[in-house]
Amino acid sequence: MSLSRRALIAYALPAAPLALPTIPVLVMLPALYGQNLGVAVGAIGGALLLARVLDALSDPVAGFLSDRLTTRFGRRKPWMALGGIIAGIALVHLLDPPAGAGAGHLALWASLLFIGWTLVQVPYLAWGAEMATTARDRTRVTAARETLTLVGMVAAAALPVAVESYGLDRPAALAVTAWVAVGAGALALGGLLFAAREPAPASHATPLALSPRRVFGRLLADRPFRLLLAAWMVNGLATGIPASLFSLYVSHVLAADGLTNAWLVLLYFACGVLGMPLWVALSHRRGAGFAWIAAMLLAAAAFVWAPLLGPGDVAPFIGVCVVTGLALGADLALPPAMQAEVIQRAAEADPGGTRAASAFALWNLGTKLSLGLAAGIALGGVGLFGFNAEAADNPPRALLALAVIYAGAPIVLKGITALLVRRFARAMG
Repeated sequence: MSLSRRALIAYALPAAPLALPTIPVLVMLPALYGQNLGVAVGAIGGALLLARVLDALSDPVAGFLSDRLTTRFGRRKPWMALGGIIAGIALVHLLDPPAGAGAGHLALWASLLFIGWTLVQVPYLAWGAEMATTARDRTRVTAARETLTLVGMVAAAALPVAVESYGLDRPAALAVTAWVAVGAGALALGGLLFAAREPAPASHATPLALSPRRVFGRLLADRPFRLLLAAWMVNGLATGIPASLFSLYVSHVLAADGLTNAWLVLLYFACGVLGMPLWVALSHRRGAGFAWIAAMLLAAAAFVWAPLLGPGDVAPFIGVCVVTGLALGADLALPPAMQAEVIQRAAEADPGGTRAASAFALWNLGTKLSLGLAAGIALGGVGLFGFNAEAADNPPRALLALAVIYAGAPIVLKGITALLVRRFARAMG
């Protein structure tokens, strides 16, 4: 039986509010705590790294429990409800901090936010994989969820622009984003949990038949899975380092104001959305691996120019944002399709039990470790060169370090990722 439109909409709607905090947390959080609250950039990097490590440790646990424990409310719903409550409370404390909040406040509430996110996201992705029983429905589920995710990301970039256009400052814009995400998330996630029926587990599933070590061991024994996971993690570093430094680079190297900063973030992610169909079309003609490598090389070529820019060079930096944003579309569109192919192959080769959530948990673990390391490397690195986010004037040495780490690290890391993707393509045959 084909998946009903009502079930599809109910499932996909939470993707938008779940994506709303992504840009504020990934891109704008370091500037909020560094420039507005005076927390040292090294301390910010350490706090975010600690939060990401704790979060990453929760992914395998969430995946295993969601796959293997059945309650009278289902396997997925209880974890999603608990995670939604934790994430909502933490998001407000994180993006609307009290005066005097420091690195400890950041570490505590970031950790709780990421863990809550995990408890929602891992079962949510597994729910989508299980609700579709045909190739056509799998495509519909993925397309609907990713489309709403992009809507949430663009809205997250647009909200600060709208709020700051009315004369409010960046902290107020982030506080508004937090409350909008909590309200929209409560409605959309609540609708899914209360109105939708959770997919039944596969008939051959054997809850708790395998230990966590055997479940994850079987997944990691697959060479294409390992190679793609490695490429995903290295590319996460290549994306996370410039994301952590984006607002600081625009404010201190380009000497642009907060509203310009917000517009550039919106431009970058809007170009990512526009680039997705282009890379998908290229992947249909030349393969997903070829298209992803082409996008990474394009992004690296654009980043080369960023260290050469200085105060007032917003116009040429718009070009960097457009090109790297278009390349971001490949990061958003292609790896999920490649992941799905690998997971499907692994399931066909070893169909012993349901492990969808466990597979997604490993992907999430890799993502979060990469983003945590990216924040630690980026913010800790510029801190070593004497950069102070709160200072109006930084020494030339510190600004050069900021520009080089912002642009140089992704060039090197994109090259490493491209090599891993080539090896993955060969392993897939």
